[in-house]
Amino acid sequence: SGDLVGHAQFIHRKDRGGRITKTEERAMSLKELKSLRRQISQRCEIEHWTDMQFGAALRSCEVNLYHLCHHFVLPLTAPEGVILKGLVNRVYSPGEALVQMDDSCSSALPLAEGVVRERSDD
Repeated sequence: SGDLVGHAQFIHRKDRGGRITKTEERAMSLKELKSLRRQISQRCEIEHWTDMQFGAALRSCEVNLYHLCHHFVLPLTAPEGVILKGLVNRVYSPGEALVQMDDSCSSALPLAEGVVRERSDD
């Protein structure tokens, strides 16, 4: 069970809010792993998760930790979104997907991905 915030459902933890020392050495409980599996199963297809390098649609059984981080963890780090400045001067429509790539390396993963929420003339 969790709180629904936007479309993201957060897994509640008893020690939430406290400092966890050496998080890289902290194991997940079986209950937490099962909850994470449920989250991936529910969200992968609904949110149209794709492989970041090849763009192929993912099935929940194909999701690895890189996919999980990209589609689940990283969006939680900016829940209110971000403001992009310096885009090419053209009309951007709400709902339009944006992908920022590294022009110096054609095989690099996207630097950023997002969806236009609103247009600003600033």
